[in-house]
Amino acid sequence: MAQHVLVLVGILAFVALAIASRHRVRQGAGRASGRGAQVVVSFDDGGISADYPDGQRRAISWEDLSRVGVTTTDEGPFVDDVFIGLHGRAGELVLVYPQGAAGDQAILVEMQRRLPGFDNRLFVKAMGSTSNAHFLLWEKPQEKVMK
Repeated sequence: MAQHVLVLVGILAFVALAIASRHRVRQGAGRASGRGAQVVVSFDDGGISADYPDGQRRAISWEDLSRVGVTTTDEGPFVDDVFIGLHGRAGELVLVYPQGAAGDQAILVEMQRRLPGFDNRLFVKAMGSTSNAHFLLWEKPQEKVMK
């Protein structure tokens, strides 16, 4: 049953991305100069990493991940205008990658699987945004302190 839900969520996310892409193309001619595809994001059991065109690599462990957000800008469609941000334990922004980065769809599915309470509806809303906005998709639940 859980696998069926995960598959459904993945399909919904794919549809949302397709709708958002179509919406952005209607407003212009697509991503002629977007650099998203030049960033490579990947994950393993330890965490998520991003390799950037300048040779820099940023990474965060699943354990240290405290928040996942999406920031959109009004600068598209000719430049990247949707960015996924991953925050560390202290709330600091550890890595950011643009929508369209190589591997971003696989990471989305993995976050949906690993992060209980990941807000897929808000993700769909974010993908349709063409303005400057921020969407908090997931926040690590506060650990209960035993007294």
